[in-house]
Amino acid sequence: MSLQPTYGKFEIKGIITGLSNTKAYTDGQTENGQWNRLQFGVRVSSNAFVYVEMMGNKSDKIKMFKVDPMTKRYDKNNHIMVNWNEKYSHKYKSYKYFQPVKINLNGLDREDIKLIAYDATEHLRDNLKDGSSVLIKGSLRFNEYKGETQESFIITEIYSIDEASLLNESYFTQEIVFMDIKKVISSKYNVNTKLIIRNSDGFDIIPYKFVINIKDKSSVALVEYFQSNIQVGSTLKIHGNIRNYVPMTLSDDGYEVIAGSSIKELEIVGGNLSSLVQGRYKPEELESDVIHGSPFDDIKETKVDKVNKFGF
Repeated sequence: MSLQPTYGKFEIKGIITGLSNTKAYTDGQTENGQWNRLQFGVRVSSNAFVYVEMMGNKSDKIKMFKVDPMTKRYDKNNHIMVNWNEKYSHKYKSYKYFQPVKINLNGLDREDIKLIAYDATEHLRDNLKDGSSVLIKGSLRFNEYKGETQESFIITEIYSIDEASLLNESYFTQEIVFMDIKKVISSKYNVNTKLIIRNSDGFDIIPYKFVINIKDKSSVALVEYFQSNIQVGSTLKIHGNIRNYVPMTLSDDGYEVIAGSSIKELEIVGGNLSSLVQGRYKPEELESDVIHGSPFDDIKETKVDKVNKFGF
């Protein structure tokens, strides 16, 4: 069986919060070098937050890959080891470190800064502040911890924006392996999937439940499409809304009050039919938690699908 990782991306607009917390920035030392991490919230509406993070590592040397000047892709077979302090040197302009972070905190008409994650984490710590309006793009990642699958929103791009252009958006796109769809209540369905995650030894295969909330004719049609047209083991790129919020209602005297437990879900609103591969995997092939293989089978930049709110 030849596995391919299922990649995910996210995009949010909102207002930064939580940077003043002493735990927002942490760092430390391991036997392999130094590390740092920045974690903060982005308020996307009065009662909804998405928590994002960035983590970097620092070592004596860094691997840099030759970049094809035409395709701009990394050549996995052509790399050099460069001293940490020389990684931005002009003499290595034809080589790039893998997946730089793009930053622009001075207006979208200015040129982006591209930094390695460790340096980007320090730059954001020193230049961001609570209350700033931002557009953040990044990698949606999943890991299994104590039997529960958790999602992480890893920053790969961050831009300052005008508060006037703040649209309170929080979208995701993710490739899935479809397993089944089940009704939870009359207005909600769980879409049960398997996600294939690349690790240092090969792949992890972990379960994750996305949701479809029945709100209109399009969401009903979406459920029916999954039920009638998507085979078990098929791969498909989906997109939708990041819903991390506390339900609120207005009291008799006009104040907002909490109306229930917090909600944390990834809501599917559509998909990309051109990405559909029917029956790509057999269910029994996805039962193992760990599949071993080379972690460098296809090291390259991946094109991010535009996240939108349209269905199939």
